[in-house]
Amino acid sequence: MNQEIKVRLCKKSYNPLDDDMVEIIEPDSKYVTDGIGQNFKYWTSRNPVFISAQTGMGKNTFVENVLIEDALQNNYRILIISNRVASNRQQKERIAKVTGCEVYLEDYTPKGLDKIELFGNIRIMTYQKLGNSLSTFSANEYSIVVFDECHFFISDALFNNKTNEIFKKSIDTFQNSLRIYMTSTPDEIFSLILEEEKKLMYTLEYALYQNINSYQYFKKILYYNFKRDYSYICTRYFNSKEEILDLIKKDGSEYKSIIFINSKISGKKILERIGSNNAVFITAESKDSQDTDGKIYTEIVNEKKFNSQILVCTSVLDNGINLKDPLLKNIIIFSYDKTEFLQMLGRKRITDDEKINLYLYRGKVEEINAKLSIIKKQCGFINGFNSNPVSFLNKNFTNNDIYKGLFYFNKCQKLCLNELAEKKLCNNKSFLERIIDSLNGGDKEAFILEQLSWIGLKETYNPSSYINYVDPDKNKANFINFLDKYCGIPLLDDELDSFEKEFKILTTAAYGMQEGDRQDRPNYKATKMRKIFKNYNLNYNIKIKDKVSTLVKDVK
Repeated sequence: MNQEIKVRLCKKSYNPLDDDMVEIIEPDSKYVTDGIGQNFKYWTSRNPVFISAQTGMGKNTFVENVLIEDALQNNYRILIISNRVASNRQQKERIAKVTGCEVYLEDYTPKGLDKIELFGNIRIMTYQKLGNSLSTFSANEYSIVVFDECHFFISDALFNNKTNEIFKKSIDTFQNSLRIYMTSTPDEIFSLILEEEKKLMYTLEYALYQNINSYQYFKKILYYNFKRDYSYICTRYFNSKEEILDLIKKDGSEYKSIIFINSKISGKKILERIGSNNAVFITAESKDSQDTDGKIYTEIVNEKKFNSQILVCTSVLDNGINLKDPLLKNIIIFSYDKTEFLQMLGRKRITDDEKINLYLYRGKVEEINAKLSIIKKQCGFINGFNSNPVSFLNKNFTNNDIYKGLFYFNKCQKLCLNELAEKKLCNNKSFLERIIDSLNGGDKEAFILEQLSWIGLKETYNPSSYINYVDPDKNKANFINFLDKYCGIPLLDDELDSFEKEFKILTTAAYGMQEGDRQDRPNYKATKMRKIFKNYNLNYNIKIKDKVSTLVKDVK
């Protein structure tokens, strides 16, 4: 058996929304505050709340303007956990104003603000800080705990080895609090939250209620499922990085572009190609940089816009950061991950009647295979660990980046597997293999169609949306005009060679590459041309007499 297959299989047919423990609520409004209304007043710790809403629809507005206001009036405490330092800063700045703590904004630098957690009855911290502080919390310390951008637990699992530990301990630690989970990308994380909430329910209530079916009465997850609307997006497609980068580089308009990539190496290569005159590349390290990238990072956090024509960035911006620049019209995303893709897209906040251009990458088999190769190596490490942890530790465990996120040492210095990383690997592997199978099976648009389905626009697919698209009917007309131009003209030597070369170029443009085409043969000979005439029902022929070739109309 191949070693990667030994990794625990993902459940494919199970839909967590069909679970008896889930109560689905589908508000009429797409805005969170309007959709929830006064229902929040009836929420209790017995019924965890999951809010699934598109980015920009006011999840944090609801927390800051409704929950926090209610907390201030009724003197109860809220803990808000968010991801990434940048999004944490933006949130703190807003909440400082809501809670009357504006003095913090005057007295502290951005880095100083990072260290401040308490704003009256409200405490704000990152998931990373939470992981180091869980043992210090008491069971009844907070009435409400908000897990903002809760997809963090699985989306960050491959480079944060403590996500599984933080995830499980958080739910257990705050079991007496009303737990509110919020995200715009629930696909991977909700089933895991449901599983842990069920475990907690059985632990707390089974001893009291011997009839196991009674749990349906005593506890449900309230799942608020808000409608998505991506009709503001105009989609275009591209085949290669060079193609889209040349287009963006030559754009002479006043509009700005943002390019999302998933590795620093890719970002540096992109910056080299488009040049640094009008472009800036920011990463997670930019928040502490004194160079241009650091200034742009601070500008984004403070002003929600950037002062450059093109911004290239990693996932440093894929959670909670808002860009409200009306000049930002072009978004280019290089990602094979749905959660990452939607989070990147959601960084741009849309005003009424605003439209943006979203450029979708067609993807390449060799790139996907390279990603799968890394995943299979990681699966091999997990299988080795599961088979014999001691032997694995002694023989294989190093500080290699490929292990990052997979394993960690607990307080007893025992090597442990990050189970959420394993689940994320399983999800990624299944998805990439499905796309590879489609591409290899002849469906060259498989990844384009997949991305369109992520934003509910699959039915809008149109091959003319490729940025270098040329109408095939126009190409066919050009080919026929070319043939008519040469009809009846005797062709010798150089003239014949030129005709044969142009014939091949125009045939390829009109009908695509032909069977038997070779790059080292730039022209078509008479036999091949006659075959093309026959295949496409074209009434032409090549006559050869005394070594002179003549294209003629073949009247039937």
